[in-house]
Formats: sequence, structure tokens, C-alpha cells
Amino acid sequence: MRPPDAELLRTLAAIPLGSRVLDLQCGDGRHTLALLQLGFDVQACAPDEATATAARAHIAPALAAGASAPVIVAQPHALGYPDRYFDWVVAWALTEAEAPLAEQLLEIRRVLKPGAWVTVTLPAQPDADTALQHLRRSADAANLAPAGTPTPFQDGDQTSVRAIYRRVEADTPV
Repeated sequence: MRPPDAELLRTLAAIPLGSRVLDLQCGDGRHTLALLQLGFDVQACAPDEATATAARAHIAPALAAGASAPVIVAQPHALGYPDRYFDWVVAWALTEAEAPLAEQLLEIRRVLKPGAWVTVTLPAQPDADTALQHLRRSADAANLAPAGTPTPFQDGDQTSVRAIYRRVEADTPV
């Protein structure tokens, strides 16, 4: 298993402990485990039961005795969480297999508290420039405010793009 992304962990180091974080598309739980170990109130979503089971097994050692693993099966465009629920969403390796990116980002925006943040990564397909433009357009369509410039990066053996966005409302403090 690959270690959690170092830049993601550096970014999340500035977030108050106990913040409610969603690890969306949690895969094998590599980020979920790190977030739990850092003291966040973590929920995680996997696209299917097999992936959720693998993530639960991976994070089980970090859970208190008798605690259940906070991993559910959900798609990025249909999360079962209440509106304005999370302080941060880690949306790692989003694809458009189930829904357009803009639709997924709208759902992420729905579950973010006003002023809350999302880290988004997606494969750089067909190339990084095209993926960056698509991410910018989709984030604009979802009314998410950029925090810096989206950039390409190497995620294992795959080139991906990443960006951080914020849910900004008219009354969101700066």
C-alpha cells in the first residue's frame, strides 16, 4: 500500500483537530487511516462493498476498541450525508465513471459547511492541461472558490491534477 500523500497531510496539518473530514473515494483507506491517526472526526466513502471492506480492514487497528469503521458505500454524486456537515472533504482520484465532475462537485459543495474546504484530485486524462481546464470549469459550475492554482503532480505511477476549493457564501468570513 502506498503511503498517504505528503502534501495533503501538510495541508491538513493546519486544520483544527476534531474537525469533521470526509475521505471521499477512500480506496484502500490510506488517507482515512492517516486522518484518524491525526485526530480528525473522519467518515469515508468507497464506491462498492469490496472496496469498503478493504478500507475497514486497513483502518481497524486505529479505531478504539469496539468502534465501528466509519466507511460507507456511496457515490461522489449521491452522498448520504446531511447538508453543511463537513469541515473538509478529501476527494481523491475522482473520475467521471458514474457522473460528470461538475455534478460530483455540486454534491461535495452541498455537504461542506459554509467556509469549508475540499481537496480535489483527478487523473490527468487525456493530459494535465485538459484535466486542469476541466477541473476549473467544473469547480466554477459548482460555485466553489479556488484557493490557489490547480497543479499537476505524480500520484504513484499516474499523473494527476490537484486543487483546493472553498465553499464561499455571501456571509462567509474571509
